[in-house]
Amino acid sequence: MKRFPIIVMASFLVWLSNSCANKPIVQQKTEDYLLECLKSPSSYKFISFDLVDEETLLNQIQDRISFFESSLEFDKSHLESTESWLNHVKSSRYSKDIIEEAEKDVEEALNRYNKQKGIIDFLNAQLNSKNENLNIVVARNYKLTYEAKNPFGVELRSNFYSRFNKNDELIAVKDSEDDSWTLLGDFFQIPEYYDRI
Repeated sequence: MKRFPIIVMASFLVWLSNSCANKPIVQQKTEDYLLECLKSPSSYKFISFDLVDEETLLNQIQDRISFFESSLEFDKSHLESTESWLNHVKSSRYSKDIIEEAEKDVEEALNRYNKQKGIIDFLNAQLNSKNENLNIVVARNYKLTYEAKNPFGVELRSNFYSRFNKNDELIAVKDSEDDSWTLLGDFFQIPEYYDRI
């Protein structure tokens, strides 16, 4: 009977060591990154690690199109205002230097607008192609819930979000659901996309 508590304790320790050793690689990478950022890493206590959602290449392309379309509106407005300024400068007989500078501004604004338009056209072509890879999962987002002491020594429960690509490489993190992602690695899965930016 004296051996029973020892056997129970030993089996618990074996189970505990196995459960820690079998931690998913994405969880381990998330915790490693978080521990580097914490002010008091020794106070870290794991609560949970959950998959929040998965992103397909289709989702990423649609997000990028939305981003560049909103940026394109700004670039179009900027182009129109620089063209308006150039017309004003020419009609008001400003010095040659000012006219040349205004022409240069219009050229730069036009180049930026055309570049943004080219990226959107490229992404739309990717969407409209019969690419069977559009539904492949290219990123997974996770939420790590933990407790740790803040710089004032108060123990708080917090969430930390991580994004991994299809190769389980940590590519982005954020502290809250509403924050923007802080990019750490390759975000977008179409190599030609970067040639156009």
